[in-house]
Amino acid sequence: MKRILFVTTNKAKIEDAKQKLKSAGIEIVQSKIKVQELKHPNVRKVVRDKAKKSFNTIKKSLIVEDSALYIPALGEFPGTQVKKAFGKLSLQDISKLLQGKKRDVKFVSALAYADKKEIKVFTHTYSGKFAKTPAGKKTRGWRLFKLFIPRGSKKTCAEMGDAEFKHVSAKMERGNHYEQFLNFIKKKT
Repeated sequence: MKRILFVTTNKAKIEDAKQKLKSAGIEIVQSKIKVQELKHPNVRKVVRDKAKKSFNTIKKSLIVEDSALYIPALGEFPGTQVKKAFGKLSLQDISKLLQGKKRDVKFVSALAYADKKEIKVFTHTYSGKFAKTPAGKKTRGWRLFKLFIPRGSKKTCAEMGDAEFKHVSAKMERGNHYEQFLNFIKKKT
């Protein structure tokens, strides 16, 4: 089994990675080293920088992951600063930011792999829009799901029953950054 360090303090990210990579014979081990994160709106640049700094510190194969929310009507705000920008705002306040504007949004997840030879970045984008008002009870660990309506749906993720969310989530995840990473690792070995 190939062992790869995942540099993060987020336990949910670790469990998600373990689930997605275990079947490919990849053992994920958490590394809680701290590196100064680049403050930049481009999530690809953020993960590349974090992977480089982390590898220079621990000198072992590793992955890092981050995500961003881009709202075109707000000049791609908040980008990689979702928690900082929206952390203290209510869902109603977030929705009001888009009053009279297009409500399109896109989430970009990025994973960077680093070893002694290279740094490779994989990204996945899924699009939708924000509802005019928050709706639903099932946040599934992320309060913005009360606003997010995935492309092709008429409901927020929080309004969906478990079966519907699982179906929509599977569509959103197709070709995701973990799948891209697995294809890369298979070719590498």
